[in-house]
Amino acid sequence: MNSRYILLGLLVVGLVLAAAGGGNTQRIVDATNQVRDLLCNLLPLVIFIALVFGALLYAISQVLPSEQKARVGQFAGAALVTAIFAALVYLVGPFVLSILIPGQNFSCGY
Repeated sequence: MNSRYILLGLLVVGLVLAAAGGGNTQRIVDATNQVRDLLCNLLPLVIFIALVFGALLYAISQVLPSEQKARVGQFAGAALVTAIFAALVYLVGPFVLSILIPGQNFSCGY
């Protein structure tokens, strides 16, 4: 897990240095546009599916015995937390991308 953070840190440092250097940053802009497209197109679907899945699991857990009800209720809570985190990434992600590369429009249309 620590190696992921190291790779993410190197990516951010590389993006900042490339943007500050004023060199050929078109490939970086294209890559961040692809990330923005992924955020804007995939995350609303993930949010919807997680909410529906969490609601269904909660409804199903109400007819189960107590031990299974607790387990299924935990999965329902995890699905709702997933939806909340996905919504936060959907709302904050384009803003973070616009900070990494200034001068570009990374909004999702909201």
